[in-house]
Parts: sequence; C-alpha cells; structure tokens
Amino acid sequence: MVKKTKPKKDYGYYCDLCGNQICKYQLDFKLCGGYYIGVSHKKPKKQNIEYVEICYDCLKAVMEEGVDSL
Repeated sequence: MVKKTKPKKDYGYYCDLCGNQICKYQLDFKLCGGYYIGVSHKKPKKQNIEYVEICYDCLKAVMEEGVDSL
C-alpha cells in the first residue's frame, strides 16, 4: 500500500510498526529492506490474511522476540 500524504516529498512506503519511511518508490521496497508480513485474523467461518509492511529493524526485533520466547 502506498501511503500518500501532502506534501509530495512525504510520498512513499512506511513501516506499519515504527512509522519510519522504508522507501519512496515501490521498485525500491525490497532493496531498501522492506518486508511484507502476513497477519492472520481468524473470524468465524472465515480466515482473513492481511499483509503489513515493516522495515528491517522491526523485522529483526520481532524475530529476536520469537527466538527468545522459545
């Protein structure tokens, strides 16, 4: 998802956890360390998966928490 705000210099992709800008253009998303993570929302009779965009630093923190909990 592109989150567009005014003025034009603020256009781009932002981390859904920390809010920092990952990149300005879609083609640069993965090169700049952006990741799409699937989040599952279980509802009665339906499973809905939503994708969030996070930066490398947030991904690293989430993965470290997961490993530490084991």
